Amino acid sequence: MEKQNKKKFNNTKGIALLLIFISVIACFFGMTGPLVGHAEKVLYSPALTDLQKSEDFNIENYPKLENDYSLQVITIAESANQELFLYVYQPCADSSIVATCINMSLDNSTFDPYLYELELINHESTIFKYKVKDFVVKDIPIRIYDIVSIYREFNSSIDVDLSDDNDNTIDEVSYKVGKMWGAQNSGKDIVYSCYETEVITITDKLVGFVYYPDGFHLFQSTSCHSHFVAFSTDREIEKLLGAKVYYKSQSHDYRYQNTGVGFPTSSDTFGDIEDNYADLKYTDKTSYTSDDLVGNQHVFEWNRVQSILDFSNDVEFDYTYTMGLFNVSTSSKMTDEDKAKLNKYQWVLRFAETEYVRTNVGTVQKSSKTIVGDVSILELTFITNGQTFDLGVVDNKQSGSGDSLNNVKGSLSLSWWVYILIALFALILISPLMPGIFNLIFKLIKYIFKGLWWLITAPFSLFKKGD
Repeated sequence: MEKQNKKKFNNTKGIALLLIFISVIACFFGMTGPLVGHAEKVLYSPALTDLQKSEDFNIENYPKLENDYSLQVITIAESANQELFLYVYQPCADSSIVATCINMSLDNSTFDPYLYELELINHESTIFKYKVKDFVVKDIPIRIYDIVSIYREFNSSIDVDLSDDNDNTIDEVSYKVGKMWGAQNSGKDIVYSCYETEVITITDKLVGFVYYPDGFHLFQSTSCHSHFVAFSTDREIEKLLGAKVYYKSQSHDYRYQNTGVGFPTSSDTFGDIEDNYADLKYTDKTSYTSDDLVGNQHVFEWNRVQSILDFSNDVEFDYTYTMGLFNVSTSSKMTDEDKAKLNKYQWVLRFAETEYVRTNVGTVQKSSKTIVGDVSILELTFITNGQTFDLGVVDNKQSGSGDSLNNVKGSLSLSWWVYILIALFALILISPLMPGIFNLIFKLIKYIFKGLWWLITAPFSLFKKGD
């Protein structure tokens, strides 16, 4: 995806100080900075061997702590083969607890985070050494590694699951790093320095989708799933300007056939899992148009960034359109329980739309949709107290239940003029059999029309008499 150039308002000064600090050390001291790691091409050096090259490192500062399953990044290191390594303190010293990826920005002038996968190289006691997979160190004088957070897989035996009132699942747990490293060549060595950065943490969130139906079709319908993430943070956000969201997607085709002979057959076909990034701005809008066989259309439109109130108003709707002899009505509602869930959050990001196609021909039923999950917010841009912030986000990867947030119901009814035709036709049919009743009804209608005509013409008669 094309990267957007966005100014990082809070860390610009920090980046400048970091670059100056690196340059001063490289020019005047010509020595390697603290915690430098070197790795061979084929056989990687042990984690402790790398770190103990620095006099500032003391293994006693990284004790083993039971029931502490956190990940704490100690430092980074570049290798002679242009690889990037992370050294992580994992207090539990459990080799089954493995980091999966980091949220990191590489540009020294703008903040543009992406997720980078990690590969475990080796570990000794509580020190774990990881390599950033498929990563090549840039051939530039000063390299910047702004690491926001580090992830590991969710473990039901040690992690707290989501509460009963949230039908989401946590896929990966995220831990704060909030450090920016700079690296610069100094002869044969590399000088490192580190600067702490400001981050924002997601405290609660809900991942799901809103179902927008298509019109009435005989054999196939194509509707829309609008995917969203509602969330709250540990900081006040007066106005949310933008965000960057990561998510995974996978196509899913389902086929069901029941011929009436033997057992029904069904099959599922899944596509490749894809990584996606959505850069959202509060000025962005999108829409979905629902249509039917006779050309009736209804346009749904919403903003990418929404308050909870605006989001709720877009989710609940009612509309009716005419299709020949019939009126087709569609309503979308949320349960009181779902409304209560939403009220816990501050903001909503509408980050993706996918098609949901259903086909029903003969004994065969088919459906095609896109599964969206592992949703994580990487960056938030917002205004608070007149100051603009562009911060990295510490957030878990989370997936929804697979059910829509809203309940959509449709109804079919005859148009009003059809009822009048039916009534007139019925009167014509029964008039020969019941002439007395027909004459009575006819006279009653005539008197009603005479009365209405009198009401209309009476004011004009008064004016005439006054003349």
